[in-house]
Amino acid sequence: MFSSKSKFVVSTAVAFLFAAYGANAQVSLTDGNAYAEIDPDFGGGMYTFEVDGIDQLYQQWFWYRYDGMQDEMAINNLSAPTVNQIAPNIAGISYNDGTLKVEVFYLLTGGTAGSGTADIAESIRITNVSGSPLNLSFFQYSDFDLMANSQGDSVTRENANTIRQSKGPVTASEVVSTPAANHWEIGGFPSIISKFFDGSATTLSDSGSPFGPGDGTFAWQWDRTLGVNGSFLISKDKRIEGVPEPASMIALGTGLVGLALRRRRK
Repeated sequence: MFSSKSKFVVSTAVAFLFAAYGANAQVSLTDGNAYAEIDPDFGGGMYTFEVDGIDQLYQQWFWYRYDGMQDEMAINNLSAPTVNQIAPNIAGISYNDGTLKVEVFYLLTGGTAGSGTADIAESIRITNVSGSPLNLSFFQYSDFDLMANSQGDSVTRENANTIRQSKGPVTASEVVSTPAANHWEIGGFPSIISKFFDGSATTLSDSGSPFGPGDGTFAWQWDRTLGVNGSFLISKDKRIEGVPEPASMIALGTGLVGLALRRRRK
């Protein structure tokens, strides 16, 4: 359906653009050897997670569906974002459309230079502010491109709370501390993200592990019925580990050039 990531981004950019609110303000996190960028207005969400100067992430963001909706929407469609930059490595972003309120908090913990290790803790609080019970499905989608290259990744669901992606000496893991997701899915790009734009309600397939090598992506899904003013909190963590070998760093030259051509926002 889509020949490349860059083509997919172009094909969906118009839909995202009309849903954006206000200025395209970036949220930046920095600590130790790590740097992350989040676009709270545009549907791409977090689009940079650099560790020792190598960007390991293409996209990570959140989608939702509640009563009366026929398709999923990115959380930036709820409202204009309210951003609270608490510290260089800590930020909060919140949205509220009068029915649903979503608050996302990030804590970036970098490692020492050259360690190849960094960590982002995330807390997502979702609250029903509608005045009546609300049936909700909430999704997190992740697309790591390890070693700044979309190809050659392997992805495995290790247990109910952990999905791990790897390429050579580098791994990215996402661990859901609480609560466990109701559904999950692993697949090659763009098999999962396409489901959020197909005009029908999505339930992740609980399949796809192990995947690869290839351009791997994965997603979690939480289903809840929230009472009036009811809320639930998702606590999770994403971690990068591993240092590319010197020979791999030379090979990265070509990959970085390709990455520069396809990055959608810098």
